[in-house]
Amino acid sequence: MFNLLIVDDEKLTREGLFENINWSGMNISEVYTAPDGKEALALMKNTRIDILLCDVKMPHMDGIELASNVRESYPECKIIFLSGYSDKEYLKSAISLKVESYIEKPIDISEITNVISETITQLKNANLKKQSDDLLLSGLVESFPLVNQEIALGLISPGLNYDTFRAKYSPLYFSWDNNSLFAVLCIHPDRKSLYSKNSKDLINVIYTFLESSSNPLPIDFFAGQTAGGDIVLLINNATGNALETMSSLLKEVITEKLQLSVTIGVSPLCHSLQELPLAYEQSCKAVLQSFYLGAGQIIAFKNDLRGKKLPVQYFENLNINLDSTLRAFSFLETEQFSDIENIKKHLYILYKNMMERTLNNNLLPFEEFDQYNLAEIRELILEGMRAFQTLGNDLYDLKIKEAIHFVLWNYNNCDLSVKTIADHVGLSQNYLCSLFKQNTNVTVNDFIIQVRMEKVKKLLKCTDLRLYEITEKVGITDPNYMSALFKRCCGQTPSQYRHSRPM
Repeated sequence: MFNLLIVDDEKLTREGLFENINWSGMNISEVYTAPDGKEALALMKNTRIDILLCDVKMPHMDGIELASNVRESYPECKIIFLSGYSDKEYLKSAISLKVESYIEKPIDISEITNVISETITQLKNANLKKQSDDLLLSGLVESFPLVNQEIALGLISPGLNYDTFRAKYSPLYFSWDNNSLFAVLCIHPDRKSLYSKNSKDLINVIYTFLESSSNPLPIDFFAGQTAGGDIVLLINNATGNALETMSSLLKEVITEKLQLSVTIGVSPLCHSLQELPLAYEQSCKAVLQSFYLGAGQIIAFKNDLRGKKLPVQYFENLNINLDSTLRAFSFLETEQFSDIENIKKHLYILYKNMMERTLNNNLLPFEEFDQYNLAEIRELILEGMRAFQTLGNDLYDLKIKEAIHFVLWNYNNCDLSVKTIADHVGLSQNYLCSLFKQNTNVTVNDFIIQVRMEKVKKLLKCTDLRLYEITEKVGITDPNYMSALFKRCCGQTPSQYRHSRPM
């Protein structure tokens, strides 16, 4: 339904039009009247008027001036002139103001009805087109982020068929060509941040910033979220300085908006769309360098990251003790091998062995361990080595600390003895026994038994291993001897302990 305003200084004309036309039958819901142009403009400030039916000659403000104001302020309003004069100047003004029609007085009701009906048809058609355009635009706006993600993830896929790709997305969504410079950024949320890999907050913040006036470097880009929660950002017309500036600003915005620390890996510039999969791989390799360099940084890919791999037998030949572990971490920090996933797997095995040997039950799953960088893993393992019983007591003699550590890492060796411990720490057997008892109030042999019995307890309650299997795992050769030893230390047989105590 539409609203119409009749403006005429003749009261009889206003009232005659108001009363003698079936307005509702023409989809006119409200009809307003005004005696001159000034009152008409005042009314239109607070009321939507779709059709203006006005006399040309009026006091205070004539129809030409009124129409000029309406056309400027309300361009969608349809204007129909009424006039008792057929002056050419008025006609010229009507044309320049894009008036719908020029009706001469005296007014013929059928003529004015026909003109208004035609005008309403025009309004309906215009409204339908606007609704259709709005719906299309709304659909496009809603689909842009999703399609942009599809494009970003598609462009980094190896073996992409570019003809099929362009046919699907060009020209509405995708207009890049090969005459440009491209770069790929991999934006990786760091482990210590409270962030779900399924969260859409990160990519929304990135889109909002890059498309806003807050970004001083407007760029043409596509961004998508990978299955692992990282964001891949593809940039067109990139330069080295602009990339560095934009990456720094983007990192600051993410930290501010989400309290989220991210590492950003930046690929080298490339010259064709076909190079984008390789550029993405390079940006991911740059992110992996945070394993050595620490999280929360912007890291550019370097060619020397390509092929430096850990020696195959390195961890297999590694002695499990504090000194060897410290040397291993120093070696990894210095060499910075490229096969980081392989290094993490070996370090996790080392970590598990440490946790088992120090009787610690708080084992991290690999999925969580995998998020730690090298410095964090170093501290995790060394802290575990120091965690068992008296190992961290600063009052102990350094040689006794070393002896305790050796027992913790070798209790499962059936050849473990006072002699092997003394040889390891460089003391005579007698002096080791004396110094050990002086520092710990227990003998070396009793300490070995204590460690082994604690491990037996754990295996009895946490596994279904048979007694002879448990015996072998704690470095004792005779199951009967182990049972007698366990009963002497714990007051129960191994079987009684397994079935009588809660987990």
